Amino acid sequence: MIKRFLSFAVIALAFAAITPSAQAIGFYVDIPANYKFTDCNKDCSYTPTGVRGAFIFPINLGIGAETWKVDFEGGDSVDFGMFDLSYVLPIPVVNITLGAGVGFVTLNTSEVQPDASINDNSYSDSASQYSVSLGYTIFGPLDIHLGYEKVNAELDYTVETGFGSYPVTIDFSGNLIYIGVMFIF
Repeated sequence: MIKRFLSFAVIALAFAAITPSAQAIGFYVDIPANYKFTDCNKDCSYTPTGVRGAFIFPINLGIGAETWKVDFEGGDSVDFGMFDLSYVLPIPVVNITLGAGVGFVTLNTSEVQPDASINDNSYSDSASQYSVSLGYTIFGPLDIHLGYEKVNAELDYTVETGFGSYPVTIDFSGNLIYIGVMFIF
């Protein structure tokens, strides 16, 4: 996961170095609109809450973060948080942004586990994502866009019982659709 992120970072920096750019400094802000879990047999679409965004440097490279949450019935939730690297392709009028990120996934549950080492009934593990967005310049510095993010997130932990311990893996991977705005100065 980290190797993929670093590979993307090297490719984005190399691409930024050889591509002519008319971009200036800017930023974008996105709101998650829909998240669908990939490992699910029924209706698994949720409306997450949160935000994602990045600061764009003059070489079209963006550095940002995202934090968003999916709430389930019964009070349980899954939190996602990632640090992102993105690249805005230097195409006039239409803005295509490619991105990748690494971070964490956390399950917050009201279910009491027998493992005394678990603190506050929350379980965390690493996560990663790849994203692409397509935007259209409305006027001057303002762009509106629609994006897609493929999230890879598996949560591994061990549950201790009176009969021994056993590993548990929960797959929270899925597809995130988001909408947002970008300002280029």
